[in-house]
This record gives sequence, structure tokens and C-alpha cells, in this order.
Amino acid sequence: MVDIKYNEKYSKKDYEKDLISDEIVHTKTKNRFADFYNELGKMPQQKKQEYRAGRSNWIKPKGEIIELGCHVGFNLIHYARLGFNITGVDLSKSLLDEAKSRIKKQIKEVRNRITIIKSFIEKLDTDKKYDTILLTETLEHVINPSPIMKKAKEMLKKDGSIFMTSPDKNTGNNSHVRGISLSYMTKLARANDMQIVHVEEIKGLTAVEIKNI
Repeated sequence: MVDIKYNEKYSKKDYEKDLISDEIVHTKTKNRFADFYNELGKMPQQKKQEYRAGRSNWIKPKGEIIELGCHVGFNLIHYARLGFNITGVDLSKSLLDEAKSRIKKQIKEVRNRITIIKSFIEKLDTDKKYDTILLTETLEHVINPSPIMKKAKEMLKKDGSIFMTSPDKNTGNNSHVRGISLSYMTKLARANDMQIVHVEEIKGLTAVEIKNI
């Protein structure tokens, strides 16, 4: 696991400035990126987020699951309730603290199916392989999604699936730094010897299932 260091002097005001900066300052260094998302996770609107069936009920997981960018854990809890063992990865301490708080309220059988790791996705130190990888509304937050896609490929079992969703256009504030089109997602898959096997039509999102070739 990567030891993520946060700047105690990074404040809500710093976050608010970064949020509207045309220079997207928070993407310039990993430390600033981590500070930004640690502060973002303290916002009430982030803590209130819940599982959204309309964006996720097309996903058909199998086996063991890992979610890359697990936010406050709503997907972790949803799939653990369905009986899956699932690991969540995120770099934000505040988001993971909220996830842990939610998980503690679940019954023991659900809690025991969930593992949480604090790490940058691309720096995740593991040799473990997974049947299902969730990358839902994560790639729009990074300038270069390629390292994340490469890491997902490394962790995917030969017959596994990656389920990915991202806004197809760059909208809103600068926590979103890009849109992810279907053509771009196709290039990401091909660059990693993978292919899109299913495209789901969800308004405003590119949503695909990707498998190894």
C-alpha cells in the first residue's frame, strides 16, 4: 500500500480555489491531487452519495471484485450484501473514513466481505487477480487515464471483466478534468490488448464492459 501524505495546511479555501482554477492546479503533483480529494471528501454532498441503480444495474459481476475509486463505499456495501467479496481502493482518507463508517453499520457477514485499501490506483502494490473490476466514474478525474487502465489490466483474471463508466463530456467543476468518449475508451482497451464486448446506453455516460482479447 502506498503511504499517502496529506498537507495539513491545505484548507477548504485552497480546495475551493483549485475547484475553479482553469489551470487545474490540483493535477500538477500527486500530493496536491491527494490534498484536493481529501478535502473534497469532507463536503456534505460527497458524504451523502448513495448507490444508483440506474447507472449500475447493467453491471453483472462475478467472483471476487475490486473497485478502483470506491468513494464513500456505496458500491462496496451493495455488492457485499449480494454475497460478493469486494475490495475498495481510494486515495482520499476522508472518503474512506466515511466508507468505513457506513460499513461498520452493516451486519457482520457484509462487513467481513469488504476490504479497503488507501492508495493511488496506479501505485497499488498487489499481485492479486480479480474476476471483476469496477471503474465507475473515476477516469474523468485524471489527466492521463492510461496508467489506471494498465493497472486494471494487470489485476484482471484472464476471463474477467472491467466495467467502466465515465461522463462522455467534460462538464461541471474542475474535479472533472476531461470527458471519456467511446472512441477514447476503445483506444484505451486496444492499447492494453483488450476489447469492448458490451456498450450500455446511459444518458451522459460512456458505459462499457471490457475483456481480455
